[in-house]
Amino acid sequence: WVKDISVTLEQMCAPKSPFRNISIDLEGVTAIGHSLGGAIALDACRADRRISACADFEGAPFGTDTLAKGTTKPTLFVLSRSGRADRPPDFPDFQQPMFAFLAKSGNLDSWAAKVTGGSHMSFSDAPVVMPQTISRFGGALMTAERSIQVYTGLVEAFAKAYRKGGGGREAFEAYLKTLPEVRPPASVVGDPVRGKELYETCSACHGDTAKGNRPSFTESAPA
Repeated sequence: WVKDISVTLEQMCAPKSPFRNISIDLEGVTAIGHSLGGAIALDACRADRRISACADFEGAPFGTDTLAKGTTKPTLFVLSRSGRADRPPDFPDFQQPMFAFLAKSGNLDSWAAKVTGGSHMSFSDAPVVMPQTISRFGGALMTAERSIQVYTGLVEAFAKAYRKGGGGREAFEAYLKTLPEVRPPASVVGDPVRGKELYETCSACHGDTAKGNRPSFTESAPA
């Protein structure tokens, strides 16, 4: 299935392709998938140099090369759930196996987002044609119209941001701030290994909480 994406790109750019009259930017391809297709998009991003970014909507990465080795290019991982009082919006926990792959490579442009008011099937046309598949788990949900706006908006904003000259992290972060359903804002994964090195170096002088490791002037004993 991973190879299917690469073959599709080759066929689209073939001399006799029905798409031959359409300009295709092979330096700005974003692989995007839902559920199993999302996990496949992650590995396609690793395998094909023409793919510059990837987004996985609701696809558990278990069994993928990406889970084992981490991301190599800008990546968006989105999970959704209906709103409930006993499940307040929270940040993705990168210690959990579901999210840990994003931190393995130290890729500064790896994103994890939790969308409140959706479900596994919200990325499809289910909110319109099969609403019962969305509501069966209970909780507050977005309207079908809003669901389409949120998920298509995420796809478009991410793909545009990571095209050449698209603004990258700053552009995508600015878009996320316009979505009240993504609260707290999606997290950008930094380089945890490098961060640990910097923390150990800086805390030697500044202390664990950046308050210094010596008594303040007001606390020091008189000479």
